[in-house]
Parts: sequence; structure tokens; C-alpha cells
Amino acid sequence: SGFRLKLIRYSGMATFARMRTGTLAFVVMAFVGSSCSFAHAKPYLDSTKIAVLESIQDNIFNDRFAVADSISRTLVVQYPADPMGYLMSCSALLAEMTDREEDLFGDKIGYLLDTAEQTAKAIADTADTSTQAWMHLLIGHTKAYRSLYESRFGSFTSAVRQGLSAKKEYGKARLLDSSLYDVDAGLGSYHYWKSVKAGFFRWIGLFRNDRNRGITELCRASESSLISRQSARSALIWVWLDAHQYDSAIAIAKEMLQKYPKGRAFLWPLAEAYFQKKDYNNAISIYTQIRELLASDPGNYYNIVECDYYLVRSLESIEDRTKAQEKAAQLHDYYVHIPPRTRERQFGHISYLKRIAAGQ
Repeated sequence: SGFRLKLIRYSGMATFARMRTGTLAFVVMAFVGSSCSFAHAKPYLDSTKIAVLESIQDNIFNDRFAVADSISRTLVVQYPADPMGYLMSCSALLAEMTDREEDLFGDKIGYLLDTAEQTAKAIADTADTSTQAWMHLLIGHTKAYRSLYESRFGSFTSAVRQGLSAKKEYGKARLLDSSLYDVDAGLGSYHYWKSVKAGFFRWIGLFRNDRNRGITELCRASESSLISRQSARSALIWVWLDAHQYDSAIAIAKEMLQKYPKGRAFLWPLAEAYFQKKDYNNAISIYTQIRELLASDPGNYYNIVECDYYLVRSLESIEDRTKAQEKAAQLHDYYVHIPPRTRERQFGHISYLKRIAAGQ
């Protein structure tokens, strides 16, 4: 969608907040081996729990956030000493907040992450090596989730600190079990976005350029991880967009849409890829589809403004001035309903729509 989230320059993990699907991709990375049978110290998922986790993932990617949260809360009731249910519930809530561009569940997310981290640490204290690796992976996820939340709704400094802490936990998991390929989903995104956003700090040598390493890790996770494969593929869409590999981004987004057709998660990057590729007719088609999905539940109107902005820019680019002015004029229908905070965040895009609507 162009993405309008606050960019975090110096923490690779925090830069997941750059884009909607990048965030959704990460929040479902927690669908890994967290539901192992701790009573028997077995670090493997059984088929029943794998099916539950995949159901949560399917519901998140299809915008059925309440259903995903409900399933997660059932897991909390069934396995209160397992971090999985708490982390899954957080995944659903954070995904909905990202989708709606609004801090809806901040206090609840803090509780869920605290509980998930505490239970994972308790298990790791007495577990075998393989289970310890899973627990450090989950603790890493809790840190990464905090980074995501802070980068969008809280403190820049905290986002950076939590992002670096997430990377450290992923490193511990990797040292304990080098075959735990789900770790690559987290490390891959960290290494790529840290390299892209490090800016001056990379130039003076404080950060290495690990873009290729990050891509390799994400590709490995997409092929070999236990349950993070789809999440890693989703993350790769935004990597290819950033790398201007638009055809690759489009190909994966289309594949993911076939698998998760009910939500907007993969429509946004598909539309952006077409727009950046200057394939404006296809961009118009996808943004129109998103606009129709948003119409019945506009939320705080951030996404409506975003969609109208790119629709009008695309129409202007194909020199359909009349249609562009007509679409821009839609702003008048809902402007009075836009909350002050959204008007502030979308000031530039709103100003553009007003100018085009006025025929300027």
C-alpha cells in the first residue's frame, strides 16, 4: 500500500512496521514448534496442533482476526503453561491493529507478551536442548512483537532495543539447534531490513550489509521450515518490492492470494507492485478491489484515504483526468468522519486529493 507506517531506520526487526503484509507475515511466524509436548520433552508438533496453528494462520491472512483470536484463547485454556496460546492471541490482535492502522489492544498485547515470555523462560530452564531452542525462538518472537508495536504506536528507542533483543534470542535458538529452520524467518527479515535501513550506521561500519544473507534465510525458511513457510513467502514479497523486483513480488502475491483469497493482506503489496512497475491499469484494478472491501468497514479512514490517493495517482498517470477528479471528489463524502489523528497522519495525501478534486 505504499506503506505509511513509521519507518525505523536502525533496527532490522522494527522495520517490519514499514508495510502491512510485512507485519502480518511476521506476526504469523510464531506458528512454529511452540506446542511441543513439554511433559515428554518432545520438541515436535503433533498433527492435531499443527492443524490448529495452520487454522489460526489461515484466519489471520483472510482477515478473520476475531476467529483467530478465539482459537488462540481456546489454546490458552487448554494449555495455560504453554506460551503458544498467548503468542497466537497476540498475533491475531497485532495483525488486526496493523490492518486497521489503529492501536486497539495495546494493554492486552502487553499482558499476552509478558505471559508468553515468562512461560517460555520457565520451560527453557529445565528443558532439553531442542526444546530450549524452540523457547528462545518464541522469546525472540515476543521481543519482535514488542518492537513492532513500539515502532507503530510507541517509542522509537524501545522499538530499536526490542528488535536487537529479538535478534539475540534468535541467535541463541540457532546455536542450540541449527536444524530449526523456522529461525530463518525471523533472522532473514532482521538481516535484510537492518541492512536496508541502517543508513549512516552501515556506512561507518557499525552494521554490515547482510541483504543477501537475509534473502537466503527467508528463502530457506520458505522451503524448509516447519510451519513458517507461508510467513516467509509473505515476507519475501516486501523484500522483492524493496529490491525493485516487482515481477517476483507480483508472482508470490498472486500465489498467496490463491491460498488466502478472503483478505486484503496480499492485495496491498500486489497493488503497490503494479503501481511501482508503472502498470497503472492493473494497479487501478487492485486498488479498486481493496476500496470495495474497505467500504463496509472504513475504521479510522486511514486506509480509505490511502487507497483513494493511489487510485487517483494511477488515473492521473494514464491521463484519465476526468476519472481522477471524480475519484478524488469521493473525499468530500467521508472527510467529516475522518478522526483528527488520521487527518494529521494523512495530511499530504488528503491535500493531494483535495487539489485534484478541485481541478487543480
